[in-house]
Amino acid sequence: MHTIKETLLHAAQAVSVFMTAFDVEVERLEKSKGERVPGGQMLAYFPAIPDIDAKITAILIHARRLITEVCLIPETFWCLKRQHSDPAHLVEKELAPLLGEQHRMIQWLRTRLDPMKIIIDFRNGQEHVATTKGLPLVFKNFAMSPMNQIMAPGWGLEGRGLTDINVDLPRIMDVLVEFAEVMLVASIDANLPDFPPMKVFGVDAPNAACPIRYTLNVDEMKLFEEMQRGTAGGKLDPPS
Repeated sequence: MHTIKETLLHAAQAVSVFMTAFDVEVERLEKSKGERVPGGQMLAYFPAIPDIDAKITAILIHARRLITEVCLIPETFWCLKRQHSDPAHLVEKELAPLLGEQHRMIQWLRTRLDPMKIIIDFRNGQEHVATTKGLPLVFKNFAMSPMNQIMAPGWGLEGRGLTDINVDLPRIMDVLVEFAEVMLVASIDANLPDFPPMKVFGVDAPNAACPIRYTLNVDEMKLFEEMQRGTAGGKLDPPS
């Protein structure tokens, strides 16, 4: 888990570097107030993020590495046939056969596979397109549109259109954090003892200073039901 935490921090730092560079360029553009070069129509200052290729590479390397590291979490809880760096393969070839398709861990993970696939495809499209069947990753710095408007830096797989990098990056960090949390919490949840009945509870309003989003507590309602049935022995007043 310490390795995963470190990789998350590296990814967050890489995202911060890009977004800071974006903000600097926007601020410089605003300060130029749209001034034109003398005797021409070109802007006196046109924004461009320095070393945009290197910045994108750093983000995708750390994001892809994190996905690989998170896929190793289930090995702490089960003896799997092999290691997987692709969450879809992990679910299809290991966890679903082990737990059953209807298990809530499988359902939780399936809802989070698409964002992970996009990150993997972006990384492969940037670095490994010559050796894979995927599409190449295309990205552009600030650019002027045919409508004479400045477009923000965008990226996407070739032929599928571009999306705003600066808008996508916070979302990527959110899904990476959630993916790591869900993999760990779901693995714990799938291995809880029968007694006392335990349950993972989501925290509705995490403290921003220490954002704990899940707690593990006794499932009082289930415990009460078991006590009433006599499967746990004794009697218990219903939980308030």
